[in-house]
Amino acid sequence: MRHKQDNSSGWYMIYFTYNNIAVTRGYKKFTTYTDQQLNECKETSIYRICKTPQPIQDNNERQPCEVQNFIKSDTYSNPELCTVKKINLKRSIYQKLQNKNTWIHAGKETLTISCTNLIDPFITETNEAGEITIKDISCQVFARDAY
Repeated sequence: MRHKQDNSSGWYMIYFTYNNIAVTRGYKKFTTYTDQQLNECKETSIYRICKTPQPIQDNNERQPCEVQNFIKSDTYSNPELCTVKKINLKRSIYQKLQNKNTWIHAGKETLTISCTNLIDPFITETNEAGEITIKDISCQVFARDAY
């Protein structure tokens, strides 16, 4: 699911067809994986090596929404392939990324960051959508209205 903001009228959620997609570096070709197929992959220190259970396909405007997302991020050349729902975002949304101290977020939020090596916490604001990374493990982040 991808969140997209339209500043004039709100937020949209785009529902994806596939849970997992692997794309080539140039985003010109892709294949899909189930969660089970991903679990069968071999991990190295820098790569995940997987068998290709489905054919590798060309990325074009006839592909599902999540693949079109790699072609054009702002518009979808074939919107009938996308399920889009307009939502009113009342709280910010945070999703922790695996194996990192990083979260992706959607929504505007005031964050208070407190670290053991700082006398006073500091306050910052998030706008729209993005990524937050906390590099110092002695820090904690507090959000007022988050899911």
